[in-house]
Amino acid sequence: MEIAHKLDELGVPQIEAGFPIVSENERKSVKTIADEGLNANIICLTRTKQEDIDAALDADVDGIITFMGLSDLHLKVKMNKTREEINEICMNAVDYGKDHGLFVAFSAEDATRTELPKLIEVYKLAQEHKADRIHIADTTGSINPYAMQYLVRNIRREVDVEIALHCHNDFGFAVANSIAGLLEGASSISTTVNGIGERAGNASLEELIMALKLLYNKDLGFNTQVISELSQTVSRYSKIPVPDSKAIVGNNVFRHESGLMFS
Repeated sequence: MEIAHKLDELGVPQIEAGFPIVSENERKSVKTIADEGLNANIICLTRTKQEDIDAALDADVDGIITFMGLSDLHLKVKMNKTREEINEICMNAVDYGKDHGLFVAFSAEDATRTELPKLIEVYKLAQEHKADRIHIADTTGSINPYAMQYLVRNIRREVDVEIALHCHNDFGFAVANSIAGLLEGASSISTTVNGIGERAGNASLEELIMALKLLYNKDLGFNTQVISELSQTVSRYSKIPVPDSKAIVGNNVFRHESGLMFS
């Protein structure tokens, strides 16, 4: 709850509070945050399954991000279903969430390894089914900023729905890819404090905010005085130390030694 309050103090518009179907404790935790009366909208993750969305409803969230892997590899290895069957499952989930009054974002897992026409096809369906937002998930962190610009640009030409990006940092491009997508018209970015996440982590909240503010002159109104304390709070609860060299919040960021450099 302390982290949620710090995020709210920072001014984030949405907090992804958890994955309620995972366990009863997870559902209770999400519900506690949702019932706290924060300014931020509280959303959660669901698979494209009715029981997942029911768990989200039980947690009193404002909305969901419902996701499905759409690359050929996911369909063949994980789902063992045709693309038509998968698209129908996805849209049934969108419909169910909307019918129950939720904000619904549809996320295409492994989107950056999905053929563009197939990706656009399912995003068009999401638009037809009144999804509030579509997510481009770079699940394996395998795209570069130029390719992200191309991807977002071409999706925007075909689909008139708010676009969000979910970038992984396997090649150190998560923040750069996020900014590249914003430059082409994406309007939301999924981030984590300190960039924590599976494998190499995700787009860093603090790096993105400060890069937009200081390098792109885009002040989004965040209370940046909170960033350092938020970073330390997340580090304490996650038990993941912040490296001294971590951009924006590392201990060495504002230190400089004059002298010769050699190797």
